Amino acid sequence: MINSFRWDDEFKKATKDGDDVVVITLSSKISGTYEAAVKSAVKFDGKIQVVDSLNAALGERLLGLYALELAKQKLSAKEIADKLNEQKNNVRIFAVIDTLEYLKKGGRISATTAFFGKMPAIKPVIGVINGKVEVIGSAKGNKKGNLYLNSTVEESGKINFDMPFGLLYSGNDKTNIEKYKISCAYLFEGRTPDTYPMGCTIGTHVGPGAVGIAYFIK
Repeated sequence: MINSFRWDDEFKKATKDGDDVVVITLSSKISGTYEAAVKSAVKFDGKIQVVDSLNAALGERLLGLYALELAKQKLSAKEIADKLNEQKNNVRIFAVIDTLEYLKKGGRISATTAFFGKMPAIKPVIGVINGKVEVIGSAKGNKKGNLYLNSTVEESGKINFDMPFGLLYSGNDKTNIEKYKISCAYLFEGRTPDTYPMGCTIGTHVGPGAVGIAYFIK
């Protein structure tokens, strides 16, 4: 987490030429980053707009990609932040992971919840729900895990293809994500999603071998 003093330094750099700034943070439900950024932003006379993504990993990135599109339309920082706040509850991110052990170690889920992910060949399916990481189901083996992931996407609402979307994976081994690209292709109706590696912070909590999908619903 970046504390408020470090935000001060970064905000000074970002605004030194007179620019206004939009900051999109990790969900306030799982990190103190948003609170620290807001605390620092009040010192900059309205030049910093802080948006709580209520998301993580690719879910947060999609809001960033949307913000870039809005910036191209010459919207002000306040207008961009307002639109991000309007749309952030439409972001969905789901993933199949190999184990819940890493999430337990990082304090993101309870030991009781993690216990159910220790059964042999069981692949937990997680999502960011109302800003928190939640276990939403499980399946036996990667193939069924991918199918469960796809059915979760279909039940969540139609993908809005006018907004950013993509796939993500953790670790260096791309075997799982390459398999998932095949099994989920029909969800994108002929479109090719970009694929992103998880960053080291979120990847540490999830562990290697995860595959996921993030998008806006209509």
